[in-house]
Amino acid sequence: MTFTPSADLAGFVTYTATLSGQDSGGTAISTGKTWSFRTAKPPAAAGVCPCSLYDEDATPTVLQDPENAQLTLGVRFRADVAGRVTGVKFYKGVNNAAPHTGTLWSANGSVLAQGTFTDESTSGWQTLTFATPVEIQANTDYIASYRTNGYYSATPNAFASSDLSKPPLRVTSTAGAYAYGTGFPAATSPSSYMVDVVFEKGAPTLTMTSRSPVPGAVEVPRASNVVASFSSAISPGYSVSVTSGGQPVQGTTTLGNSGTTLTFDPTSLLPAAADVTVTISGVTSTEGASLPTQTWTFRTRSAETPDNQTLFGDVVPAVEAQDDASPVEVGTVFSPTRDGRVTAIRFYKGAGNGGTHVGSLWNMAGQRLAQVTFANETASGWQQATLSSPVEVQAGVSYIVSYLAPQGRYATTSQFFATAYSAGDLTAPAGNNGRYLYGAAGGFPQYAFGSTNYFADVVFQRAGPTISVTERNPEPGATEVATSVNPSITFSTGIASGWNMSVTANGSSVAGSAALSSDGRTLRFTPSAALPAGATVSVTVSGVVSTDGANLPTQTWSFTTVPPVVTEVSLFTGVTPQNASTFDLMPIEVGTAFTTSVAGSVTAIRFYKGSGNTGTHVGSLWNAAGTRIAQVTFTNETATGWQQATLATPVALTPGAVYVVSYYAPNGRYSSTPAALTQSRTVGPLTAPGGANGRYRYGIGGGLPNRSWNSTNYFVDVRFRPASP
Repeated sequence: MTFTPSADLAGFVTYTATLSGQDSGGTAISTGKTWSFRTAKPPAAAGVCPCSLYDEDATPTVLQDPENAQLTLGVRFRADVAGRVTGVKFYKGVNNAAPHTGTLWSANGSVLAQGTFTDESTSGWQTLTFATPVEIQANTDYIASYRTNGYYSATPNAFASSDLSKPPLRVTSTAGAYAYGTGFPAATSPSSYMVDVVFEKGAPTLTMTSRSPVPGAVEVPRASNVVASFSSAISPGYSVSVTSGGQPVQGTTTLGNSGTTLTFDPTSLLPAAADVTVTISGVTSTEGASLPTQTWTFRTRSAETPDNQTLFGDVVPAVEAQDDASPVEVGTVFSPTRDGRVTAIRFYKGAGNGGTHVGSLWNMAGQRLAQVTFANETASGWQQATLSSPVEVQAGVSYIVSYLAPQGRYATTSQFFATAYSAGDLTAPAGNNGRYLYGAAGGFPQYAFGSTNYFADVVFQRAGPTISVTERNPEPGATEVATSVNPSITFSTGIASGWNMSVTANGSSVAGSAALSSDGRTLRFTPSAALPAGATVSVTVSGVVSTDGANLPTQTWSFTTVPPVVTEVSLFTGVTPQNASTFDLMPIEVGTAFTTSVAGSVTAIRFYKGSGNTGTHVGSLWNAAGTRIAQVTFTNETATGWQQATLATPVALTPGAVYVVSYYAPNGRYSSTPAALTQSRTVGPLTAPGGANGRYRYGIGGGLPNRSWNSTNYFVDVRFRPASP
């Protein structure tokens, strides 16, 4: 028989049910016809205490487990806030017979409170109120339990199936606790044994749990944010003021998603070498607790100078303390762009990066150049240790700075070295940078991962200003330099204005203009016209001072341009004889009379050779008086064609004078074209007069050819080089 109310029953009310009726024989119900029950309380508002994990209408999926054994069953829980436990509860099935003992335990098994349940109902939730409430700490594990002799209620796998936390009370996926017998229920289970706790929040409190930079911190990076954390979430209405020298520091304050962290992000870098004061006021927790005004001061690091440079001066890591406790040496590859010296080693320290830290400077071959132990460290932030003797380092040479973190927890920013990073005179290359080596003794950090910056750094002092010449173009003393050249000079560093650059050719000034390159290191002179050929060119550079004040003495150097391009000419280039080999077998000297219209020199004698023209051929050059002024023997001849012999010394000719060029053919068979020279033939400055030309002389040994016949061309020629192009 089922009675269905027309509306939901009211909560936390005792109802009485009465049955009446007769059986089929007419006998009325005499026993068990009346009983009472109480309805559950409605669920409490979220977060309002007294608090429990279960509402009163919660029921188990297994009303009574058939296991008939003495057990201690419980639930492991923690509270988000401090407060007190006033009692414990459990769900009772009909056969879970009294007496039942309730206990509150610490996580290590100490009994904090205990009592016996009284006035139990036949089934449903039973509550034990402790004679004295127990104060508990926030975020600390406790166990509430009761002791049963069997037939307990349960919901198997309840904690693993869903999160049964009910703030401010929290449970995990294995919050079920049990023990056979009467001892501490240390065993864990994903099942719920329907055990609960009654919790009252303590009076709301609010404290500042951390602040960064810490009070009194020094050498604070100027890019730092100001961060304050609180023990509880806070409400709007707070005020954050940051000042330096009595002047406000502009920036933006934000409250983190958890409501427990305030972050002040300055609009620009904090002032250098300055005391910065932070004032936080009007802070109230969401539970109503107020925090007195908080004020503290820290000091920023000095601005970088040429004598006090670092790579990461005002940079802070993305992760201040990596979750890695293994001992490791971490470091950075760097190179200076100027000569100088390393005076100190630095590293960024986060929470947990404890132990003795030792800094090292290495060359790339793994040789340790310096070592120093850090002392008087602060709790966090940049730490610095001065070397007992500074280490000289060279421009353009790579080094590694590192430190040993014996307890790990080093600072990192991943992918920091995906691109090269430069600051002042220091550069950290991209790629294989961010070095490490695991091991208790540390050592040369040769490995890299993810271009990670581990925030190991140096203090670098630039050497005194110097300047030198690194390149001259053309080089001093260069010869056959193109006339189109733009002379230039390059320096080891950038130069200031006030310089002068001039060029002369054979002592005469060269018109043009000089300009400084965009990087300030190269002066280049551009002539208005091409430099003269075959000239001695001198370049003078004066008044050169580097951008940091180093003076360079006046620089002068010279070079020579290519000689003028002179084209040699001949009378019969490209001409071939009608008769390559005559049938005349007599020894004979044959030649050509010619003149030049310009000054110049004969450099070689030529003749055309046909088959049969054998023997040793000797070429000669004669003046108008019949004097032989040059002679040369032909060597390395080909079988036929034009042959040429270069004079040991070119012979200068006088314009307008008549000369004869000839060669001796000891076996005749010379080449000829009759009547070819009836008219004058002119090629460039050379002319073979027409008429009585084409000269010959028979006889062994030859001689000046002074006869002519039929203006015949015997194909004897010169190579002539004019004195100027």
